[in-house]
This record gives sequence, C-alpha cells and structure tokens, in this order.
Amino acid sequence: MSTTHLRAMAHQTQAKMKQYGERPLGIEGLDTGGEWVLLDYGDIVVHLFMSDTREFYNLERLWGDGTIIEWAEKDAVGSESTPCNTETGHEEL
Repeated sequence: MSTTHLRAMAHQTQAKMKQYGERPLGIEGLDTGGEWVLLDYGDIVVHLFMSDTREFYNLERLWGDGTIIEWAEKDAVGSESTPCNTETGHEEL
C-alpha cells in the first residue's frame, strides 16, 4: 500500500460517513502525506495506517482490554445491510 492509497481510503471513508450525515470533528495526517490518518467523528475514531506504522504503534495493545461491540453497517434509510468485522474493520462479504 502507498500513501496515495491511504489518502484514497481516508477520502472514501469521509464520503461514506457524509452519506450518513456525519461530519468529522477533526482530521489529522491527511494533508501531510504521512503514514497515519486519523478521522475523528466523536463516538467513532478511524485510524488508517501504513503497515509498518501500524506495527510500530500497535494500538491493539493499548485497547486490548476494551469491550468488543458487534455491529452492522446501516444503509441510508436505517435498515441493516453489510455486517462488519470489528476485529479487522472489514466488511464481511
């Protein structure tokens, strides 16, 4: 993955959240060409990392004792659609 790919994922995340009426409270790392982008939506914080940066910071270690909450993505009218894996953050197909 490249920093260009990382920025594209951040922009796609912002576009998807905008569809649900969500606007970020803060954005870090998007315009710096960095290896870590943070999108803060208040109750939801999105971290996008390059592989090496993810391994270095190891956020799972910091949040390892947190409660895992199962959830499903909701479509624009509020009905459940795509289940999402909270471990990987990937949609389950």
